Amino acid sequence: ELNKYLLMYRSSPHSVSEKTPSEMLFNYNIRDKLPSIFNPIVEHEEVADRDKSKQKSKMYSDKRGNAKVSSICPGDKVLVKRMRKTNKLSSNFGTNVFKVVERKGGDVLIASKESGLKYRRHVSH
Repeated sequence: ELNKYLLMYRSSPHSVSEKTPSEMLFNYNIRDKLPSIFNPIVEHEEVADRDKSKQKSKMYSDKRGNAKVSSICPGDKVLVKRMRKTNKLSSNFGTNVFKVVERKGGDVLIASKESGLKYRRHVSH
């Protein structure tokens, strides 16, 4: 019974500091059975540091992966990549020429010149 009382005492926020005793001592919130409605306030510096770190990681991985911005625009003529090659000597791309109708993010809507059918593909394919 004493342990339950101490758990609830240590997990309830103080009126002056608005932090729990466990958070002040250990910098950690204890999980308890009491429902709480207050949200922890995220410091602006922490958010800025996290964003800076994320941007640095993105730049590093883009550099390592030789990432480039795609220049495909509506109106361009493109070839579609073959997903299943018949043999190792066949080309990676089909012989049909398609026209880009619309681009949304990484997806491209292409139309066949011969049949007029429309397909949605990723920019890299």
